[in-house]
Amino acid sequence: MLRHLTVRDFALVREVRLDFDAGLTVLTGESGAGKTILLEALGLVMGDRANTTHIRPGADRSEVTAEFDLTGNTHALAFLADHGLIDADVPEQCLLRRMITREGRSRAFINGTPVNLSDLTELTSTVIDIHAQNEHQQLLRRAVQLDLLDQYAGVASARDEVSAMYRAWHESAARLTEVTERIAAARDRRELLDYQVTELAEASLQEGEYESLNTQFKRLSRVEETQEKVTASLALLEGESDAGSPEFTRVLRMLEEIDDAHPQLDAARELLRSALTHLDEATAELRHYGDTLEREPADLARIEARLDLATDLARKHRVRPEALAQHARVL
Repeated sequence: MLRHLTVRDFALVREVRLDFDAGLTVLTGESGAGKTILLEALGLVMGDRANTTHIRPGADRSEVTAEFDLTGNTHALAFLADHGLIDADVPEQCLLRRMITREGRSRAFINGTPVNLSDLTELTSTVIDIHAQNEHQQLLRRAVQLDLLDQYAGVASARDEVSAMYRAWHESAARLTEVTERIAAARDRRELLDYQVTELAEASLQEGEYESLNTQFKRLSRVEETQEKVTASLALLEGESDAGSPEFTRVLRMLEEIDDAHPQLDAARELLRSALTHLDEATAELRHYGDTLEREPADLARIEARLDLATDLARKHRVRPEALAQHARVL
Protein backbone atom coordinates (compact mmCIF):
# COMPACT_ATOMS: atom_id res chain seq x y z
CA MET A 1 0.00 0.00 0.00
CA LEU A 2 1.02 3.63 -0.45
CA ARG A 3 2.39 4.97 2.83
CA HIS A 4 3.81 8.40 1.97
CA LEU A 5 3.73 10.76 -1.03
CA THR A 6 5.97 13.82 -1.27
CA VAL A 7 5.61 16.35 -4.10
CA ARG A 8 8.01 19.26 -4.66
CA ASP A 9 7.70 22.02 -7.29
CA PHE A 10 5.10 20.17 -9.30
CA ALA A 11 2.56 22.25 -11.27
CA LEU A 12 1.36 24.86 -8.72
CA VAL A 13 2.52 22.92 -5.67
CA ARG A 14 5.67 24.13 -3.94
CA GLU A 15 5.81 21.18 -1.51
CA VAL A 16 3.31 18.79 0.02
CA ARG A 17 3.63 15.57 1.99
CA LEU A 18 0.81 13.10 2.47
CA ASP A 19 0.86 10.18 4.91
CA PHE A 20 -1.55 7.27 4.44
CA ASP A 21 -2.63 4.74 7.06
CA ALA A 22 -4.32 1.37 6.67
CA GLY A 23 -7.95 1.53 5.68
CA LEU A 24 -9.80 4.03 3.55
CA THR A 25 -8.36 7.49 2.92
CA VAL A 26 -10.46 10.10 1.13
CA LEU A 27 -9.14 13.33 -0.38
CA THR A 28 -11.90 15.86 -0.89
CA GLY A 29 -12.09 19.45 -1.96
CA GLU A 30 -13.74 21.76 -4.43
CA SER A 31 -12.51 22.22 -7.98
CA GLY A 32 -9.00 23.68 -8.10
CA ALA A 33 -8.02 22.35 -4.69
CA GLY A 34 -5.27 20.23 -6.22
CA LYS A 35 -6.72 16.71 -6.25
CA THR A 36 -5.88 16.20 -9.95
CA ILE A 37 -2.37 17.58 -9.40
CA LEU A 38 -1.74 14.95 -6.73
CA LEU A 39 -2.96 12.18 -9.08
CA GLU A 40 -0.73 13.48 -11.89
CA ALA A 41 2.23 13.57 -9.50
CA LEU A 42 1.50 10.01 -8.46
CA GLY A 43 1.24 9.03 -12.16
CA LEU A 44 4.66 10.60 -12.78
CA VAL A 45 6.31 8.46 -10.12
CA MET A 46 4.59 5.43 -11.67
CA GLY A 47 6.26 6.03 -15.04
CA ASP A 48 3.99 8.46 -16.90
CA ARG A 49 5.61 10.60 -19.57
CA ALA A 50 7.43 13.61 -18.11
CA ASN A 51 6.88 17.13 -19.37
CA THR A 52 8.62 20.37 -18.42
CA THR A 53 5.17 21.98 -17.99
CA HIS A 54 4.90 19.89 -14.80
CA ILE A 55 7.67 22.00 -13.22
CA ARG A 56 6.41 24.82 -11.03
CA PRO A 57 7.12 28.25 -12.53
CA GLY A 58 10.36 29.63 -11.12
CA ALA A 59 11.71 26.19 -10.13
CA ASP A 60 14.58 24.36 -11.84
CA ARG A 61 13.19 20.88 -11.36
CA SER A 62 10.26 18.89 -10.04
CA GLU A 63 10.50 15.85 -7.79
CA VAL A 64 7.95 13.26 -6.63
CA THR A 65 8.66 10.57 -4.03
CA ALA A 66 6.36 7.70 -3.07
CA GLU A 67 6.93 5.11 -0.36
CA PHE A 68 5.12 1.74 -0.52
CA ASP A 69 4.71 -1.09 1.95
CA LEU A 70 5.04 -4.32 -0.09
CA THR A 71 4.15 -6.74 2.69
CA GLY A 72 2.39 -9.72 1.07
CA ASN A 73 2.98 -8.44 -2.49
CA THR A 74 4.93 -11.42 -3.82
CA HIS A 75 5.09 -10.11 -7.38
CA ALA A 76 6.62 -6.77 -6.42
CA LEU A 77 9.07 -8.38 -3.98
CA ALA A 78 10.10 -10.92 -6.62
CA PHE A 79 10.69 -8.09 -9.12
CA LEU A 80 12.90 -6.23 -6.64
CA ALA A 81 14.82 -9.40 -5.84
CA ASP A 82 15.35 -10.30 -9.51
CA HIS A 83 16.67 -6.81 -10.26
CA GLY A 84 18.76 -6.45 -7.10
CA LEU A 85 16.70 -3.51 -5.85
CA ILE A 86 15.64 -4.73 -2.38
CA ASP A 87 16.55 -2.49 0.55
CA ALA A 88 18.46 -4.83 2.85
CA ASP A 89 17.56 -2.78 5.92
CA VAL A 90 13.81 -2.64 5.16
CA PRO A 91 13.19 -5.41 2.61
CA GLU A 92 9.41 -4.92 2.45
CA GLN A 93 9.64 -1.17 1.87
CA CYS A 94 9.96 0.36 -1.59
CA LEU A 95 10.89 4.00 -2.17
CA LEU A 96 10.20 5.39 -5.65
CA ARG A 97 11.50 8.76 -6.83
CA ARG A 98 11.04 10.59 -10.13
CA MET A 99 12.74 13.84 -11.06
CA ILE A 100 12.40 16.06 -14.13
CA THR A 101 14.56 19.10 -14.94
CA ARG A 102 13.92 22.31 -16.83
CA GLU A 103 16.23 20.99 -19.60
CA GLY A 104 13.80 18.14 -20.22
CA ARG A 105 15.85 15.38 -18.57
CA SER A 106 14.05 12.77 -16.50
CA ARG A 107 15.48 10.35 -13.94
CA ALA A 108 13.85 7.54 -11.98
CA PHE A 109 15.02 5.69 -8.86
CA ILE A 110 13.90 2.57 -7.01
CA ASN A 111 15.26 2.37 -3.46
CA GLY A 112 17.93 4.89 -4.47
CA THR A 113 19.10 2.98 -7.54
CA PRO A 114 18.69 4.61 -10.98
CA VAL A 115 16.37 2.61 -13.26
CA ASN A 116 14.74 3.05 -16.66
CA LEU A 117 11.06 3.86 -17.08
CA SER A 118 10.15 0.38 -18.27
CA ASP A 119 11.36 -1.11 -14.97
CA LEU A 120 9.55 1.59 -13.02
CA THR A 121 6.31 0.97 -14.92
CA GLU A 122 6.57 -2.80 -14.54
CA LEU A 123 7.04 -2.56 -10.79
CA THR A 124 4.34 0.04 -10.09
CA SER A 125 1.79 -1.92 -12.12
CA THR A 126 1.82 -4.49 -9.29
CA VAL A 127 1.60 -2.08 -6.36
CA ILE A 128 -1.05 0.51 -7.20
CA ASP A 129 -4.10 0.92 -9.41
CA ILE A 130 -5.34 4.36 -10.43
CA HIS A 131 -8.91 4.47 -11.74
CA ALA A 132 -8.92 7.61 -13.83
CA GLN A 133 -9.87 7.55 -17.50
CA ASN A 134 -8.83 3.89 -17.78
CA GLU A 135 -5.21 4.66 -16.85
CA HIS A 136 -3.18 2.16 -14.81
CA GLN A 137 -6.15 -0.20 -14.36
CA GLN A 138 -4.64 -3.58 -13.60
CA LEU A 139 -7.91 -5.42 -14.31
CA LEU A 140 -7.57 -4.54 -18.01
CA ARG A 141 -4.17 -6.20 -18.25
CA ARG A 142 -4.07 -9.75 -19.57
CA ALA A 143 -1.34 -10.80 -17.14
CA VAL A 144 -3.37 -9.57 -14.16
CA GLN A 145 -6.49 -11.35 -15.42
CA LEU A 146 -4.61 -14.64 -15.76
CA ASP A 147 -3.07 -14.21 -12.32
CA LEU A 148 -6.47 -13.60 -10.71
CA LEU A 149 -7.92 -16.61 -12.53
CA ASP A 150 -5.07 -18.86 -11.38
CA GLN A 151 -5.46 -17.68 -7.79
CA TYR A 152 -9.23 -18.23 -7.89
CA ALA A 153 -8.75 -21.75 -9.32
CA GLY A 154 -6.05 -22.55 -6.76
CA VAL A 155 -3.47 -23.52 -9.39
CA ALA A 156 -0.86 -20.84 -8.75
CA SER A 157 1.74 -23.42 -7.70
CA ALA A 158 0.98 -25.59 -10.73
CA ARG A 159 1.28 -22.49 -12.91
CA ASP A 160 4.74 -21.82 -11.50
CA GLU A 161 5.76 -25.41 -12.19
CA VAL A 162 4.48 -25.19 -15.75
CA SER A 163 6.31 -21.90 -16.21
CA ALA A 164 9.53 -23.48 -14.96
CA MET A 165 9.04 -26.48 -17.25
CA TYR A 166 8.32 -24.18 -20.20
CA ARG A 167 11.46 -22.15 -19.53
CA ALA A 168 13.50 -25.36 -19.30
CA TRP A 169 11.97 -26.61 -22.56
CA HIS A 170 12.62 -23.27 -24.27
CA GLU A 171 16.27 -23.29 -23.14
CA SER A 172 16.67 -26.90 -24.30
CA ALA A 173 15.07 -26.06 -27.64
CA ALA A 174 17.44 -23.11 -28.03
CA ARG A 175 20.44 -25.31 -27.24
CA LEU A 176 19.19 -27.95 -29.68
CA THR A 177 18.86 -25.31 -32.40
CA GLU A 178 22.35 -24.05 -31.68
CA VAL A 179 23.85 -27.56 -31.79
CA THR A 180 21.91 -28.37 -34.98
CA GLU A 181 23.21 -25.21 -36.63
CA ARG A 182 26.77 -26.01 -35.55
CA ILE A 183 26.47 -29.54 -36.95
CA ALA A 184 25.11 -28.17 -40.22
CA ALA A 185 27.95 -25.64 -40.38
CA ALA A 186 30.50 -28.38 -39.70
CA ARG A 187 28.91 -30.56 -42.40
CA ASP A 188 29.05 -27.68 -44.88
CA ARG A 189 32.65 -27.03 -43.94
CA ARG A 190 33.54 -30.69 -44.43
CA GLU A 191 31.85 -30.78 -47.83
CA LEU A 192 33.74 -27.65 -48.85
CA LEU A 193 37.05 -29.14 -47.74
CA ASP A 194 36.28 -32.42 -49.55
CA TYR A 195 35.55 -30.47 -52.71
CA GLN A 196 38.74 -28.43 -52.35
CA VAL A 197 40.87 -31.51 -51.71
CA THR A 198 39.38 -33.26 -54.76
CA GLU A 199 39.89 -30.15 -56.87
CA LEU A 200 43.54 -29.86 -55.87
CA ALA A 201 44.10 -33.58 -56.34
CA GLU A 202 42.68 -33.45 -59.86
CA ALA A 203 44.89 -30.47 -60.67
CA SER A 204 47.91 -32.42 -59.35
CA LEU A 205 50.17 -29.37 -59.22
CA GLN A 206 53.73 -30.33 -58.30
CA GLU A 207 56.28 -28.45 -56.25
CA GLY A 208 57.98 -25.87 -58.47
CA GLU A 209 55.68 -26.58 -61.41
CA TYR A 210 54.18 -23.09 -61.49
CA GLU A 211 57.60 -21.43 -61.67
CA SER A 212 58.70 -23.84 -64.42
CA LEU A 213 55.51 -23.28 -66.41
CA ASN A 214 55.85 -19.54 -66.05
CA THR A 215 59.42 -19.67 -67.40
CA GLN A 216 58.37 -21.87 -70.35
CA PHE A 217 55.44 -19.59 -71.13
CA LYS A 218 57.66 -16.51 -71.25
CA ARG A 219 60.12 -18.30 -73.57
CA LEU A 220 57.52 -19.70 -75.96
CA SER A 221 55.48 -16.51 -76.11
CA ARG A 222 58.56 -14.62 -77.38
CA VAL A 223 60.15 -17.23 -79.65
CA GLU A 224 60.08 -15.18 -82.85
CA GLU A 225 61.66 -12.13 -81.23
CA THR A 226 64.32 -14.30 -79.57
CA GLN A 227 65.11 -16.15 -82.83
CA GLU A 228 65.68 -12.87 -84.63
CA LYS A 229 68.14 -11.73 -81.98
CA VAL A 230 69.97 -15.09 -81.97
CA THR A 231 70.29 -15.08 -85.79
CA ALA A 232 71.67 -11.54 -85.77
CA SER A 233 74.12 -12.41 -83.00
CA LEU A 234 75.40 -15.51 -84.87
CA ALA A 235 75.88 -13.42 -87.98
CA LEU A 236 78.13 -11.06 -86.06
CA LEU A 237 80.09 -13.83 -84.37
CA GLU A 238 80.58 -15.85 -87.55
CA GLY A 239 81.78 -12.88 -89.58
CA GLU A 240 78.75 -12.41 -91.79
CA SER A 241 78.75 -8.73 -90.89
CA ASP A 242 81.32 -5.97 -90.64
CA ALA A 243 82.61 -7.21 -87.27
CA GLY A 244 83.16 -10.83 -86.29
CA SER A 245 85.67 -13.52 -85.42
CA PRO A 246 87.41 -13.53 -88.89
CA GLU A 247 88.59 -9.99 -88.17
CA PHE A 248 90.08 -11.11 -84.85
CA THR A 249 91.72 -14.08 -86.63
CA ARG A 250 93.33 -11.77 -89.17
CA VAL A 251 94.63 -9.52 -86.40
CA LEU A 252 96.13 -12.50 -84.55
CA ARG A 253 97.82 -13.73 -87.74
CA MET A 254 99.44 -10.36 -88.33
CA LEU A 255 100.64 -10.16 -84.73
CA GLU A 256 102.18 -13.62 -84.96
CA GLU A 257 104.17 -12.53 -88.04
CA ILE A 258 105.94 -9.92 -85.90
CA ASP A 259 109.34 -11.31 -84.92
CA ASP A 260 109.57 -9.82 -81.45
CA ALA A 261 109.47 -11.49 -78.05
CA HIS A 262 108.39 -8.40 -76.16
CA PRO A 263 106.26 -9.34 -73.10
CA GLN A 264 103.45 -6.95 -73.95
CA LEU A 265 103.24 -8.25 -77.51
CA ASP A 266 103.18 -11.83 -76.23
CA ALA A 267 100.41 -10.89 -73.77
CA ALA A 268 98.29 -9.31 -76.51
CA ARG A 269 98.71 -12.39 -78.74
CA GLU A 270 97.74 -14.74 -75.85
CA LEU A 271 94.68 -12.70 -74.96
CA LEU A 272 93.51 -12.74 -78.60
CA ARG A 273 93.95 -16.51 -78.76
CA SER A 274 91.84 -16.85 -75.55
CA ALA A 275 89.21 -14.43 -76.88
CA LEU A 276 88.93 -16.40 -80.13
CA THR A 277 88.48 -19.61 -78.13
CA HIS A 278 85.70 -18.03 -76.05
CA LEU A 279 84.07 -16.63 -79.16
CA ASP A 280 84.02 -20.04 -80.77
CA GLU A 281 82.51 -21.59 -77.64
CA ALA A 282 79.93 -18.80 -77.33
CA THR A 283 78.97 -19.22 -80.99
CA ALA A 284 78.49 -22.98 -80.54
CA GLU A 285 76.38 -22.53 -77.41
CA LEU A 286 74.26 -19.85 -79.07
CA ARG A 287 73.71 -22.06 -82.11
CA HIS A 288 72.57 -24.93 -79.88
CA TYR A 289 70.23 -22.55 -78.01
CA GLY A 290 68.77 -21.39 -81.32
CA ASP A 291 68.06 -24.99 -82.26
CA THR A 292 65.87 -25.37 -79.12
CA LEU A 293 63.67 -22.42 -80.09
CA GLU A 294 60.67 -24.09 -81.64
CA ARG A 295 57.25 -22.57 -81.18
CA GLU A 296 54.50 -25.14 -80.91
CA PRO A 297 51.06 -23.48 -80.54
CA ALA A 298 49.70 -26.59 -78.82
CA ASP A 299 52.45 -26.49 -76.18
CA LEU A 300 51.90 -22.78 -75.58
CA ALA A 301 48.12 -23.28 -75.20
CA ARG A 302 48.67 -26.19 -72.81
CA ILE A 303 51.07 -24.21 -70.64
CA GLU A 304 48.78 -21.17 -70.62
CA ALA A 305 45.80 -23.31 -69.59
CA ARG A 306 47.86 -24.87 -66.80
CA LEU A 307 48.92 -21.45 -65.54
CA ASP A 308 45.32 -20.20 -65.61
CA LEU A 309 44.25 -23.25 -63.58
CA ALA A 310 46.94 -22.57 -60.97
CA THR A 311 46.00 -18.88 -60.78
CA ASP A 312 42.29 -19.65 -60.33
CA LEU A 313 42.97 -22.24 -57.62
CA ALA A 314 45.33 -19.86 -55.82
CA ARG A 315 42.69 -17.11 -55.82
CA LYS A 316 40.02 -19.53 -54.58
CA HIS A 317 42.20 -20.93 -51.77
CA ARG A 318 43.75 -17.54 -50.96
CA VAL A 319 47.34 -18.69 -51.34
CA ARG A 320 50.14 -17.87 -53.76
CA PRO A 321 50.23 -20.08 -56.91
CA GLU A 322 53.71 -21.25 -55.90
CA ALA A 323 52.28 -22.57 -52.59
CA LEU A 324 49.42 -24.67 -54.02
CA ALA A 325 51.29 -27.98 -53.80
CA GLN A 326 52.12 -27.41 -50.13
CA HIS A 327 48.56 -26.22 -49.46
CA ALA A 328 47.18 -29.44 -50.96
CA ARG A 329 49.33 -31.50 -48.59
CA VAL A 330 48.07 -29.52 -45.57
CA LEU A 331 44.40 -30.05 -46.52
